[in-house]
Amino acid sequence: MVRNQLRAISSGKCITSTENLNEKRTASYAEMLIHKNGAVYTPEKLAQYLAQKTVQYVSQDLAFQSSQHFSVIDNAVGDGVLLSSMVYALRSSEKRMRITLCGVDIDRKAIETSKKKLESLDAIDNVVLINTNSLVPFGKKDLLQGWKRIFKKASVNGGFDGLIDNPPWGADISEYKDKIDPRYFSAMQGQFDSFELFIELALHVVKKGGYFAFIVPDSILNHNKSIIRKRLLDNTEIKFIARLGEKIFPKINRACVLIICKNGPPSSANMVDCFRLPKHDRMMILQGTLTFADAEFKNAHKVPQIRFANNQFYQFDIDLRESETAVLQKLHNGLGTLGDALSSHRGVELSSSGMVCRCPNCGSWAPLSEGFSVKCRSCGRAYNPQLAEKTNIVFREHVPNSLPLITGSDLKRYVGNPSRWIKTDKKGINYKPKSLYDAPKILVRKTGVGLTATLDYSSSYTTQVVYIFRTKSPSWPDLEFFIALINSRAYYFYLSKSFGELEWRSHPYLTQSQILSLPIPNLDSKRNKKIAKKIISLIRPILKEGRKPSTTVDLEVERLIGKAFSLTKNDYKIILNAIDESDELLPILDLKSLGAEELLKTID
Repeated sequence: MVRNQLRAISSGKCITSTENLNEKRTASYAEMLIHKNGAVYTPEKLAQYLAQKTVQYVSQDLAFQSSQHFSVIDNAVGDGVLLSSMVYALRSSEKRMRITLCGVDIDRKAIETSKKKLESLDAIDNVVLINTNSLVPFGKKDLLQGWKRIFKKASVNGGFDGLIDNPPWGADISEYKDKIDPRYFSAMQGQFDSFELFIELALHVVKKGGYFAFIVPDSILNHNKSIIRKRLLDNTEIKFIARLGEKIFPKINRACVLIICKNGPPSSANMVDCFRLPKHDRMMILQGTLTFADAEFKNAHKVPQIRFANNQFYQFDIDLRESETAVLQKLHNGLGTLGDALSSHRGVELSSSGMVCRCPNCGSWAPLSEGFSVKCRSCGRAYNPQLAEKTNIVFREHVPNSLPLITGSDLKRYVGNPSRWIKTDKKGINYKPKSLYDAPKILVRKTGVGLTATLDYSSSYTTQVVYIFRTKSPSWPDLEFFIALINSRAYYFYLSKSFGELEWRSHPYLTQSQILSLPIPNLDSKRNKKIAKKIISLIRPILKEGRKPSTTVDLEVERLIGKAFSLTKNDYKIILNAIDESDELLPILDLKSLGAEELLKTID
């Protein structure tokens, strides 16, 4: 009925009442499995939809229309629901093929469970289930040597026709990392996720011209996953990308993405079927009143694969429709970014709670950790922070020898005031140089959907979840111009269409790189220099008084920014429509507070 999604390297055990797990396993043990093995449910109807969608592309492929046999593998087979769904999808297609199923999993119990399910299916030519680690098959250091044994067991020549996989997300691979052959996994650098390795594995185990389909977390769309996106763009024809959002997995607040690819060099003319599942459609699917296929029909559009390849960070900007690309191009026409003009920093390495603990070995202080062992940055020795001396250095009211502190929750559009006070006398806490906090400075909240930015004139300290921006040189316009850009509707449009910032997520955040990649107008032109000065003169007196710009001023500033980017009334209709389609979240509600007609009247 369901299969395991997050598990240790190809471990397939699903924690469900139907699977005869030891009932004495405690909740804490289950939490450990989720952390290490990533064990969560995958709904059967999602498995069926992905299988049907994959078979749809296979059936349209001329190379398979004359084939009498189809081999398909799941590298983290769990209870076999994805493979069984592939069987039903293949049978329902017009072409009748002999089918070979192969499932690999590190968990022997998962193999036993999937065996019962798969061997009960009718008209299957061959079922091969192998208890091994997909990334280090049979303990072979050379990946392909190990996989030759799997190919032989499954009686396939040089690779499988198809793969359907729901790999582990965020699994602890420390026990296996040194055994994985790095020659085949370019994503194994910096911070990477276990699901990325399974995607790269598919490139080696699916034959050229074959198809593979994945359910992965939507972190694959984050800018820091550019390596794995580039691997797919360079080596496959991407057929399908669907961003389904959260709540698809019961009780798991992780958003998911479906990806289907054809293994082999992409055609320059390849078009990718894309759609984002809107919140109201997702609720209908969960209630059983709408199918995934119906939602796709309502929301799908096509994107040239080459557009993804040409994007900064190789971004899968699936929310950008081709009819909207002209507006984005106008925003790019300045040929510069915020990163050219602004430097970025972060505040005190401390949570807003302000709790710190003291190393019993050297007396150095550090932010309080929830763990039971930390390594002191000063002396290098480990200690238990729960048993160490603790104190609080952040306060709700002014105390002696404290300075004002702005946290993420203090930031609002344009204005924000410190709500806390911080003591800066604890040796070992990384307060950063005091000059970093000198006014004026732009503050942007790291967490949350959309941009929440304030111009601070108070020289307050900030926490690490607040990004600090200031101009790199006096030759750039003053910060009032840049805060107007960041808080503009044009910027929100760019952010939402480039990075998918359209709806609420459990763990939303922006990176400094994303913010610095935002475009700026051509500031070498006389017109735009005058516009920048006009914007500064409009909002500086208001912001210095700690006031938010009035509706009239906000409209005029937006009009001037649109003029700097050469945006027309029709362009702003597209921008306002994108804002209107976004979730009713605080940063977006503020942008919606002005009626569309009021703004459009100000645009030439």
